[in-house]
Amino acid sequence: MTMPFPDPAVPRSTGDAFAQNVRRFVTEALPHGNVYGVTASGHSVTVCADEARGTVCVRVNDHEGRAVETTTGPDGPPLDLPSLWVHMTEAGIRPAPPEPAEPGPRPRRHVRPTASSVLEFAAAHLQHVGLHPGPWDWARDARTGPATITHAVTLAVRQLGYNHRAPVGAAALGRLADRVHGRPVVVPPWWNASTEDYYRATVWNWASAPGRTAAGAAAFLRGAAVLAATS
Repeated sequence: MTMPFPDPAVPRSTGDAFAQNVRRFVTEALPHGNVYGVTASGHSVTVCADEARGTVCVRVNDHEGRAVETTTGPDGPPLDLPSLWVHMTEAGIRPAPPEPAEPGPRPRRHVRPTASSVLEFAAAHLQHVGLHPGPWDWARDARTGPATITHAVTLAVRQLGYNHRAPVGAAALGRLADRVHGRPVVVPPWWNASTEDYYRATVWNWASAPGRTAAGAAAFLRGAAVLAATS
């Protein structure tokens, strides 16, 4: 598929840097179907791509529920990312302000290959770096930047041996989804992506509600850790 945007240029402004970030997200999305990320300007972006059909949609959300998007198809013009930046400004789409982190060193503890241990580590990490309130993953500053819940879980899973990462990570997300639903989660028949994607979407929906804090997210993770340890 021909890339759905012009060749990238050297960033000269915040808008140029935003466009360059989104180009990278689109490139990552094309072989996989979707990418969630946060730009260097702090804007939450989701890219949905269908390489077979030649369609790409870029949506930018803020933490107050507003959104703008641009799309392209096989016969359409390239994605106009500079115009998307202008539309964002006109619509008042602002970057989500991260919650200040607590002082002190990053928690250092061994992560055992269990869902409970992963969730405990993620809770401690969030309390240290702060909570990013958008529902999309903070994709570029893994160890020090404010994180979403799913990002903190991903970071914890990366502490495990390679063979444990996929099953333990899926189990941890499953326990979080169970906690959101208040019962064992059942993937609905209309869902057309993976089970793990459903878990992630469930957690994103919980985390994107107004008023979430690092302390509240840590309590949410620790409650799921107890659930994981006893189930």
